[in-house]
Amino acid sequence: MTSPTPPSIGRIVHFTQGNRDAGGNESKYCRPAIVTEITGTAEAPTVSLAVFTPQDMAMPTEVVNEEIDNQIEPGPAGRTPGTWHWPEIVS
Repeated sequence: MTSPTPPSIGRIVHFTQGNRDAGGNESKYCRPAIVTEITGTAEAPTVSLAVFTPQDMAMPTEVVNEEIDNQIEPGPAGRTPGTWHWPEIVS
């Protein structure tokens, strides 16, 4: 297994946003985000993001990377809300 590409300021990533409706059903969305700050350690970096949604922007801090597992299908299904990952390659 290769080591993940480290984040750097200005890179575009995906942020997994999760919402629950009144019935407790969860919906997840991959939102585009720009890395604005890198904290943590080289082995376990956390990032601050500028996340773009259709309605506004969010600025979460100390967001961890969710390692991309080959078992996870592209898109938000199976992702953990509140984490970031590299955009999937779409052919």
